[in-house]
Amino acid sequence: MFRDVDEYQIQQLQEVKKQYDKAYWENEINKPKWADPWVVALSICEHAIVVADEKDTQNRIPAISSAFGLKCLQLIDFFKEIGIKY
Repeated sequence: MFRDVDEYQIQQLQEVKKQYDKAYWENEINKPKWADPWVVALSICEHAIVVADEKDTQNRIPAISSAFGLKCLQLIDFFKEIGIKY
């Protein structure tokens, strides 16, 4: 489930960083469990769809993903896409 970080992902992380508001980045990057930019960077590397239950607003995964042309789904939309009915 977890992947080792490689050089390509680190390079992509630097590009992802540029999409965040500088003050937001500096505040959030200091939090020990802030994984959002790593998720987006890995998605770029793997050409993967991102699933996030966040609003599409500045500095959030959907908005950052969109800046890279990545598909980002809400969890309920992901379930629908893979055929899970509720």
